[in-house]
Amino acid sequence: MPSSNGSERNPLRRDTGRREPRPLLARSRFSEPEELLLSVVRRDARTGVSVDRLSRLTDHGFRSAFHSVMTGHGVIGLALTALRRCDAFGTLDRESQDHVTAPLRPFAFQAALWDAERDRLLEVLRAQSLVPVVLKGGALRMTVYSEPGERLSGDLDLLVPAHRVRDGLEALAGAGYVDHWSDYARKEHVRSGYHLSLSHRNGFEVELHWDLAPRTEGFRFDPAAFLNRSVLHHREGAPPVRVPSPEHMVLHLADQVREDSFSKLKRLLDIDRVVATAVASGHDMDWDYLARQARQGGHQAVLGLALQLSRRLLDTPVPTEAVQCLKVDPLVRTHIALLRPEAFVLTQQAFRSTVARRALHLWLQPGWGTRARWARRIIRGSTNSMAHVYSARRGVVISQSVAARTRRAWSLVKVGAYHGLLYLAAVGTVISRPSAERGSFWPARHARFRQQPRFKKGIPWISPANTTS
Repeated sequence: MPSSNGSERNPLRRDTGRREPRPLLARSRFSEPEELLLSVVRRDARTGVSVDRLSRLTDHGFRSAFHSVMTGHGVIGLALTALRRCDAFGTLDRESQDHVTAPLRPFAFQAALWDAERDRLLEVLRAQSLVPVVLKGGALRMTVYSEPGERLSGDLDLLVPAHRVRDGLEALAGAGYVDHWSDYARKEHVRSGYHLSLSHRNGFEVELHWDLAPRTEGFRFDPAAFLNRSVLHHREGAPPVRVPSPEHMVLHLADQVREDSFSKLKRLLDIDRVVATAVASGHDMDWDYLARQARQGGHQAVLGLALQLSRRLLDTPVPTEAVQCLKVDPLVRTHIALLRPEAFVLTQQAFRSTVARRALHLWLQPGWGTRARWARRIIRGSTNSMAHVYSARRGVVISQSVAARTRRAWSLVKVGAYHGLLYLAAVGTVISRPSAERGSFWPARHARFRQQPRFKKGIPWISPANTTS
């Protein structure tokens, strides 16, 4: 089935009988499979991965652990493709090579099916004078990844102007897609949501967007800016496809990392590839515009953390000033750094510990008013503004009894206690390590942001889009 790619769900969430410990704090040392994954997915992996490190893949137990880590981070297609290109990979025996890269064949086939379906739907919409902006995986596979199997996705995300949503739904219905929502749920999506999900009997799923975040959350986007600044990606032998500008791609992907609780490498790798591709193609990323969009939408901490993690883990060519000009609050910077962000991501700490995940999301919220609303939503039963709709669809009732709300309020007390543990760990680090060994996660704030050249359209990767629709 096209929607079953094995990369969208984390095995740590499904394995209720897991044997590995669940530490409250992210461990500072990475396992060998995690270290190998990080070295393989970097852009310099072809020559940067040693023969000694790859020789571990001849061991069946290590291969299984490596596949588990790749799947958990949602990057198995990219990692295996990159591994196959490594110079050192050829030193392994043929049997080990085949065992390691075996999952690539079904992934490549699934990606080809999705690409064909994407082009079919875009043609159907084009016949109705609709040229949507293709978001996330659908756009990334065309613009920054060289092989379809490198970037897997479970659905196709399309952005259209709000006044054309009805036209888009009718066109998709004509293409065999249904939404399976009740009239009440559909109205709630339009009132409070930002997209509507539709599915095809063959297993394909489409999300038709008119916005990029719920209107009731503290994180906001400017969908009109996404549409107006979008660009046409030209393809040989196929109609051009409308995609977001690199700046908007990065902003949207950073928000997706937040939705993953900064516990998957997948979106950080997307950011790395978008920035690196733009730079290599001669485009000057307009970091000043990106910072303004982030500040207007409350994404300063989210974008700052995503960019800094990409810089430190993947050597993404992001200028130091691009992080500094976001002006992330010093209190937020301090508490995020206490979480050991690099280890938080690579060890998937948010999937291992609910309290760690909530501690992170607390400081990603834009301001104390938004944090208070976030805490109230936890007490009510979910931070998702559409939880009442999704729960009703599954036949689940979120209890609002005094006892249930008290238990959920107690979980916030645990977050406070967790911060006490973070402070103790920080004091222990100061005592046990010399100052020379205690590096700061964030760049120094004293440097002043230098205005970057504005984004230029019309050079090889992209060309100006026809934004009328």
